[in-house]
Amino acid sequence: MSDDNDARALERALYAVDGVLAGDVNFATERAVLAYVPTLVTQGELRRAVRSAGFEVIEGAGDLHDAEQEAREREIAKQNRLPTIGALFAIPTFLISMARDFALLPTSIGEAVWFPWLLGILTTPVQFYVGRQYYEGAFKALRNRSANMDVLIAMGSSVAYL
Repeated sequence: MSDDNDARALERALYAVDGVLAGDVNFATERAVLAYVPTLVTQGELRRAVRSAGFEVIEGAGDLHDAEQEAREREIAKQNRLPTIGALFAIPTFLISMARDFALLPTSIGEAVWFPWLLGILTTPVQFYVGRQYYEGAFKALRNRSANMDVLIAMGSSVAYL
């Protein structure tokens, strides 16, 4: 979940399942606590409802705390990797673009037909790989008929990219 709107959207999706009596989705702890009638709904159906709302279910084999820790470690590793990848593509893009703007490149290179394509190729991984989490968050928010900061970031960066 990226914000409290996601928690409310997940809560609405869970309440829409027949057999769910009460529940609370907490954004801060990223946990959902439900009271449900086991004869009307199974845990598998609840997991499907969570996934269909666009969220991931962390399932533990025995000890949920270990599964949660593993998921957090994977997320931290991913979040540490994204700025590095972004910098690997953004810094050369910036330097090449500024070199052209300040006439530090030969005119034959700066005005070549392929030069904008080179900048586009260097910019694409930053836009769609590093920025993927914003597109996913925006898709989930729009699918749940709400708007959040992910929608704003995805729209703004897409307009700038295009």
